[in-house]
Amino acid sequence: MLSVIIPVRNRRASLLKCLDSLVREACPAALEVVVVDDGGTEDLADLPARYAGLNLRLVREVPLGISAARNRGISAARGDLLLFVDSDCTLEPGCLTHLLDFCAAHPGGCYQLAIRGDTGTWVGKMVHLRCATTMECLRTGDGHIDYTNTSGLAVARCRLQEAALFDTRASRGEDSLILTKLARFRERPWYVPDAVIRHSPESPLLRYVLRHYRVGLLAGFARQELRRSVPVLMNSAGRLNVLRGIWRRARAEHIERRAALLVMAGYALEKLGRLGYRIGGFAPGRIGLFQVPVDILTEDDLVARCMTCAQQGSRLLVTHLTARTLLHSLRDPQVRTTLGQFDICYPEDTGVVLATALCRRRRARKVTVNRFYRTLFQEIANRGLRVALVGGEDGVCARVAAHLRDICPGLEVCPCRRGCGDDRDTAELTRALHEARPHIVILALGQPRQEHLALRLSRELTATVFWCVDGLFDRISGAAPAPAAATDENGIRAGLSLGR
Repeated sequence: MLSVIIPVRNRRASLLKCLDSLVREACPAALEVVVVDDGGTEDLADLPARYAGLNLRLVREVPLGISAARNRGISAARGDLLLFVDSDCTLEPGCLTHLLDFCAAHPGGCYQLAIRGDTGTWVGKMVHLRCATTMECLRTGDGHIDYTNTSGLAVARCRLQEAALFDTRASRGEDSLILTKLARFRERPWYVPDAVIRHSPESPLLRYVLRHYRVGLLAGFARQELRRSVPVLMNSAGRLNVLRGIWRRARAEHIERRAALLVMAGYALEKLGRLGYRIGGFAPGRIGLFQVPVDILTEDDLVARCMTCAQQGSRLLVTHLTARTLLHSLRDPQVRTTLGQFDICYPEDTGVVLATALCRRRRARKVTVNRFYRTLFQEIANRGLRVALVGGEDGVCARVAAHLRDICPGLEVCPCRRGCGDDRDTAELTRALHEARPHIVILALGQPRQEHLALRLSRELTATVFWCVDGLFDRISGAAPAPAAATDENGIRAGLSLGR
């Protein structure tokens, strides 16, 4: 079966054109289409009935970004071959036939389709000149290509070593990072020149040209990762060759040379964006701060990674770091050891962000679960996952569970338990969790008590995500007020003292 995965957010008109082009295809294999609505506001509920012949399924998620949407599509798809297509693309006649014929001759790989632009618009001409020329320059003599573009990219399911094919840390350039995954197995994508995808971004010309600066800025992390692992980034001679090719292609295909000049202007703005990233860009990753791990990430990345692990049944330990805990870890080596055993330890207050900037010269973002807990629990409900709540005073967990069920319809909350006091309570909690089999356990017992309990429970429940959130339950239930501005002020003071 061939599964076509299309992520979309508020592009209904473009999506309909894409689906219409699939209807016109005479696909020789069983076909399904998975449309992933990445938190859009447009109504797409009529699509499964409207395109019943495509065996279309609509999957909804909260807005977590295009990488998370594609990963969600992978988990929902049933096909042996996965074809990723953007919602503003259309398939040229015979595209699927050419792709499947090529896959039959070269089974079990990754396949880059030919990306072309709609030469009826200025933006389309820019896309056409840039994509067609780049692909021509990066194709190799043995039928492969050192390039990936998810406007049209197919991957055999047998090549998926992990559910999260797309790196949610990358805001742009996430498709290029697939090259790093292929490089682990000494593989490269095949190039399928006869399977053509037409990319038609719907954007005013000036906005499209200017957004190249943002593209360069946001793709800095992906380029950094590629530079570390795979020698596929073009050098100066390669880029000059592409620019010459763009000029020659414009002349050969009778495209106005102004379009070629616009492409070059876009390249220049993208270069400026890369410079901006090197000066002060956001670089995700794990660093050490006074021998304590700190994970620099975004809220969307954090939620996406937790959902992926919960859905595939992988253990994940998540906690947060405050300036107060960081100071405590300096006095107590056991706290450092405990935090070091967690897979994710994100900065939760301004003090840690400030200490990271002063001591490690790295830009971090404060990640506070109080701001996005609705998003978290709504996505748990969307994916049909079970969650257990542990912590809080008597009655607090029950009130929190009732509130979450009200704001997140369909959320399945397992029986909640108050915090454990001794080994007997821990044993009873472990038995209750074994019976309930939650995918995610949220613990709010205060640091470092909740971390110690999470580590103990994780030895018994090896396919569960454990997330330590401290006083979240009291704030949701109203048992404790929202943190005052003084909290951040204290964190800043602590961060400055750490910096000194």
